[in-house]
Amino acid sequence: MLNESYSQANRCREKMNWTISVDETKEGHAPLRILLTGPMSGSVGGVSVHLNRLRFGLHQEDIAVELVDESRHIEESIYNLRSKRIMPYLRRLRRCNIAHIQSSVHIFRWLHVVASRCFGLYVVVTIHSWRSSRIVTILNKLFLRLAHRIIVVNDDIGMRLRLRTYEVIPAFLPPARRTGDLPVEIKQFIASARNQGCSVLCANASKLTEYQGEDLYGLDLCIKLINNLTYQTDINAALVFVVTYPAANNPIYINARKLILQRGLKARICLYNKSVDFVSLMTLCNVVLRPTMTDGDALTVREALYLGLPVVASDSAKRPEGTIVFRNRDVVDFADRTIAAINGEANVRKVSRDNDHGKELSKYVNLYRTVSGSLIPG
Repeated sequence: MLNESYSQANRCREKMNWTISVDETKEGHAPLRILLTGPMSGSVGGVSVHLNRLRFGLHQEDIAVELVDESRHIEESIYNLRSKRIMPYLRRLRRCNIAHIQSSVHIFRWLHVVASRCFGLYVVVTIHSWRSSRIVTILNKLFLRLAHRIIVVNDDIGMRLRLRTYEVIPAFLPPARRTGDLPVEIKQFIASARNQGCSVLCANASKLTEYQGEDLYGLDLCIKLINNLTYQTDINAALVFVVTYPAANNPIYINARKLILQRGLKARICLYNKSVDFVSLMTLCNVVLRPTMTDGDALTVREALYLGLPVVASDSAKRPEGTIVFRNRDVVDFADRTIAAINGEANVRKVSRDNDHGKELSKYVNLYRTVSGSLIPG
């Protein structure tokens, strides 16, 4: 069925002359132009951070990029698929020769794959995380057959999807040296915590949700951690937990705020519900936490290691070398590992920053240029 649909799409494409012809390419040497899709504006989740750093890096390499944003927040400065304006989308497809699809929404991913093949683009799909049902997994595998290249950010995702061929490229691209300022509320909280002799910890979540009946990002574990450290040990610690997506009506968020007040932890936990520059926040902290139930590449973990900070993360996914790992959902082990990190008892491997940006970015630049060399005769 898929093969028949693909054949029909090819005939449709040829009939309407949507692609650059071989003769045109030979004469004009059509430049490399990448279509990037995924969430880019209005959020600072791992995928959006990766995409924004990638497009900036490609610009530095003089590689043209067309953007298709999928964020719920629609900005006028960037085309958003949710605007339901189809013609700008089709024009972008026509102008590009490679589509790099990094959509987090399954339907958007499927749409981009089919549309890109209709327009004759070389299709690269990156999967950043996987927490889907068996039916959705089967559907994704069917659509992924149309992709020329599949990238996953860790081996676990490839195994969950049972992909026959894929390559692993971590999503981490080093942050720019200049970072943004932090909100006054957070800076005041950290200053107050320091005055009380506290080590400052930080953690984040893009959107509070459950996975297999548990808090996906481990906000509940973090509250238990600070409660245990405050009342059962001589460790002074404070936590800044950032939730990016609006959560005023989210049950997890509401219950967390109540618990913080009930346990008398208001001076020890800052639960902040707006976007912040998390790299800037990490530079003011002693330890970074990542107590997730499941994970993709975990940009936060790699950023902490890049900055030379101890990072304590659950064993829910394969972690980079240097991560301090605790047993998933085990608050006692979580506390033990965090205390070791605070006391400097855990060895932290600082990632060399020399040429890191070029090294990580070059994986994508080489991929695009290799593909371009096979598509465009020189």
